[in-house]
Amino acid sequence: MKNLKPISCRPVRNDWLKALYTHNLVEVSERTGLFTDKLYLYKALSANIKSGLHLYHPHTMGLREFFNKHALLTAEQELAPLEKIEIALRSEFPTEAVLKPTTVINTGGEKGLYLFSTNAILKALHSKQPELMQTLFATKPHYAELIDKVASGEEFLLQENIGTLAGYPLIEKAKHYEEIRIHTYEDDVIKGASFSRWSMNEIKNSQKFYWAQDFVQDFLNQLPKEFLAGQAWGLDLLVFDNGTIRILEINTNRGVPGQWTGFLSRPQLMGAYTRIIEKKKNVRFRGLSGILLRHDLGNITKHLKKKYIEGIR
Repeated sequence: MKNLKPISCRPVRNDWLKALYTHNLVEVSERTGLFTDKLYLYKALSANIKSGLHLYHPHTMGLREFFNKHALLTAEQELAPLEKIEIALRSEFPTEAVLKPTTVINTGGEKGLYLFSTNAILKALHSKQPELMQTLFATKPHYAELIDKVASGEEFLLQENIGTLAGYPLIEKAKHYEEIRIHTYEDDVIKGASFSRWSMNEIKNSQKFYWAQDFVQDFLNQLPKEFLAGQAWGLDLLVFDNGTIRILEINTNRGVPGQWTGFLSRPQLMGAYTRIIEKKKNVRFRGLSGILLRHDLGNITKHLKKKYIEGIR
């Protein structure tokens, strides 16, 4: 105990986060800022992973990268015939393609251009959708306000449609998957701190929950420890009834000393992170605050107020 580095903080989320960053227990840097760019992070993972990234994350490439690879822009700076573009899309993404921005934080499709099928992408190209045309032909990115964050140099990416990759029809009323958020610290999955992305409840007694945890741990095992050092992530997974799993999104701190997942206001997640950080880093959160944090009682007052008084379920 005497060799453990003591850490003092109040047992509330923001003070706890400040302590993590003050003591360099979670990395906040230009690198974690660059990871905000989904295409940049994908390429960083691809360069560091031991086995095929496509087994964990859907195949992804920049929109301009795709057009250049398949020679789909003419010398006169016009689009190739739509038939040629379709052949290339279906060759590169045989189970349907999606298109989305590289730097928009909210991936629900509320902002920015999101297209969820190959036909939708072709239709947008046929109509010369302004955002796509400016991306493909303009020298200055269309999203000028995000230029400092476009680490990949691309504003849009193309990606495999995870649902069709899993073998389900493109248009399907029945829901065949659960969206699950798994939390990690460096090369470890945070056990007992995974949640259904939308029902907001911790998943218990669900086979998909265990599939997801094992899947992410296997993914982390493929990456070098030095690449994961100081990284705290919230990974959103699509876990299908037939056992297919893929990473939908990796949430980082975006290069700022704040939270990497909205679930950090939950006492059990703060507790799980506290316990694994103490174990891995030879630190000890001091006094009553440390006891509360370790026993899933950190932030408890604010959490109960938010959940039961403010009515957020």
